Amino acid sequence: MTIKMKPQAVGYIRTAYDDGGDARVLSQIAMIENFCLHEGLELVTTYRDMGVSGLTPFAQRPGAARLLTNLEPAPTQYVVVADITRLGRSLDTIDDARRAIGVVDVIIAGRGLII
Repeated sequence: MTIKMKPQAVGYIRTAYDDGGDARVLSQIAMIENFCLHEGLELVTTYRDMGVSGLTPFAQRPGAARLLTNLEPAPTQYVVVADITRLGRSLDTIDDARRAIGVVDVIIAGRGLII
């Protein structure tokens, strides 16, 4: 008997304010978890950047830096975010994030898009 493994994904959450905005964080977590469940993805972990501007380059964010470090050796196939604005607040920072992540697909859970 062969056991088929689910494709692996990691979540990424970012908020610009570190003011205990639990509703914003919980909303992003719920969207990522629900998307992974619905799409048959195994959500391995979720990385967080709290109080980090969306204009900060992706690799310079503490949580994003850990995500990038851990993507290399792992069989992760997807990075899931609740909304594209979690990657960045300008086209330049979104493009920077996409390039930093590399060959792993990025899924925008709120829209079901892969970039």
